[in-house]
Amino acid sequence: MADFGFVPPNHRVRVWFGEHPIATFIGPKESAASYETGMQQRFASLRITNEPAPAVVDSNAADS
Repeated sequence: MADFGFVPPNHRVRVWFGEHPIATFIGPKESAASYETGMQQRFASLRITNEPAPAVVDSNAADS
């Protein structure tokens, strides 16, 4: 049975080349932190951001 109650907030990690994101990961805070660490090791000279992911709006819910 699915539990549609609490959904943990997601975080978005992005790897930037100048002003262009070249990789994006969205997932739970713990997974995002792990991904961020890996990307920092792999791309030491690039900017890595880890921030709360924007809320996703379900357009089907508005039609109900």
